[in-house]
Amino acid sequence: MKSESETKVDSNGTQNSCPTQNPGLSNRKDEVQATRIRPGTRRYHRFSGVLTQISVLLLTLFAITVLPNCSPEEVNLQGSTMGTSYSVKIRNPEQHLDTSTLKEEIDQLLHETDYRFSSWQKEELHRINNQPVGQSIPISPDFCVVLYKSQMVWQASQGAFDPTIGTLINLWGFGPEKRTGEPSESEVQKALLQSGFEKLKLNYPSGPVESKYNSDLSHIRTLYDEQYTDESKTGTSTKANPARTSTCQLTRTANLNLNLSAIAKGHGVDRLAEFLLKKGIKDFMVEIGGEVKTGPGGSFRIGIERPNYDGSRSLYTVLESANNCIATSGNYRNFFEKDGHIYSHLLDPNTGRPGLSRIQSATIIGPDCAIADALATAAMIVSPERTQKIIKEVQNRTGQNYDYLLLESGKLIQGDTENFKIQEYTSDRLASIRIDK
Repeated sequence: MKSESETKVDSNGTQNSCPTQNPGLSNRKDEVQATRIRPGTRRYHRFSGVLTQISVLLLTLFAITVLPNCSPEEVNLQGSTMGTSYSVKIRNPEQHLDTSTLKEEIDQLLHETDYRFSSWQKEELHRINNQPVGQSIPISPDFCVVLYKSQMVWQASQGAFDPTIGTLINLWGFGPEKRTGEPSESEVQKALLQSGFEKLKLNYPSGPVESKYNSDLSHIRTLYDEQYTDESKTGTSTKANPARTSTCQLTRTANLNLNLSAIAKGHGVDRLAEFLLKKGIKDFMVEIGGEVKTGPGGSFRIGIERPNYDGSRSLYTVLESANNCIATSGNYRNFFEKDGHIYSHLLDPNTGRPGLSRIQSATIIGPDCAIADALATAAMIVSPERTQKIIKEVQNRTGQNYDYLLLESGKLIQGDTENFKIQEYTSDRLASIRIDK
């Protein structure tokens, strides 16, 4: 028997679904709620420099619990951040949960994360990009964590993921600096000389050689000082002064331009999930711009779309996520065709140009959403065989397991974007969380 419900939406973007009748059901898991995130395609005007269009269909499997006094069985919080939208689903919340206060705290956390990493705001990223070459600048622990993970993926991918190509992104008109027309070869080559993570010097308190990745991150996180200490006491985020609370230092040895749009949304998801866990909330799903993370208290079913180039939308497969992150990148909403080949609007850091795209959709599943976000971007540029090697290298460095689902379409015949076959590449463990094909 299905529970009939009434959805109430308050002015703060909070949705509470309260049963209008008591169906006598408890902890039932055969009801499926379908939620579509962002129909169509949008460009992240304020945040994303690289056009990574993501289209994800969320199929949420939830347990119905009838609570007294019409307590919500599921809380839905929604808002805007990083030039896109966010959503938070909390199942079986505590009766005393103040959703209005919770949303205010979430908005504050995401606002600070957005401003810290945005290419459109004159905040920390802007200060770093405008620091004189050769002069070190103290950076916040939050920024240090993102750069440390970025450096690790850059090394593991041999440059396929590179957040230092901001000058190239601006050159092609994908960043805050608008321009029309294709840049000349000389302009591209000049911009390439102003990119490369090897031109960044990141100093941070490192851990022992054994388990280096985890110990380094642990040491960096101890620098959060007032920021993390305040969060643990009050559950809210504070804006710490980088020069006062951080011993992380960054030096640009060339006039390069950082653009962290391919990893910052994933980091935002990680921060939001950590925030909820500190609140004692475990059965949740958070999503920013198509990057999804689920808590340890239950599983959610996440649908992955088929990369249809004709503009239609259909489900390709469903993955079940529990205490995991799912990050998907795709080019099938924004591409151009030449001689029957699909070209991505993602820039190849090696050539400085949009790459000939063999992969149309890349989904990475793992415990860290920032890393999964970066890996999904790299997987759109390289071959499936190389993606497998990159993920293995990341696993060796972090001790974390990551899985993948890569979708490849063949050469288009006479511009046919509707009838084409898809070849998929998956990790061996993907079958254990795959619900439907």
